[in-house]
Amino acid sequence: FGTDDKVFELIAWNLRQMKNDFQTKGEYVDTMAWLCKALAASGDKKYLKDLQSIADNTQSMKLRSYAKKSMLAIE
Repeated sequence: FGTDDKVFELIAWNLRQMKNDFQTKGEYVDTMAWLCKALAASGDKKYLKDLQSIADNTQSMKLRSYAKKSMLAIE
């Protein structure tokens, strides 16, 4: 792992944690959207599964949009 990889792993971990809490707290939409955009900057396809999970399981249109845009940026 290089430094960048560790940063992106931390971003992905935070996104997964927030996804779990999101079911009860809707206040994470903006933060999660930024985390999706940050994972897109990695360009690493291993994060597509995390982004797809967000897109498939959120009721927030905004967050779904950012997750899908982030997936397209990686692909």
